[in-house]
Amino acid sequence: MKISDILIKPITTEKSLKDSTQGKYTFIVHPRANKLEIKKAIMKLYKVEIQSINTNFIRSKNKLSKGRKQIEKRPLQKKAIFTTKNK
Repeated sequence: MKISDILIKPITTEKSLKDSTQGKYTFIVHPRANKLEIKKAIMKLYKVEIQSINTNFIRSKNKLSKGRKQIEKRPLQKKAIFTTKNK
């Protein structure tokens, strides 16, 4: 897989922004990507040393469509939280 396929987008919530001060960053990644592929993609793209990676799946949820007439199902997503080494 390419780097652009593995790393989909960063998560910018209050909690993830607070954790970034401690060197923890959160990304949505491809559901089939494993920890080694994620680690290589992050190290190559951002040129940082990684101490640890934690991954978990975000379960799919139901939501109403814009017209509120149909129920749509959000896709299953995978989240990766990685910690950088302090220099």
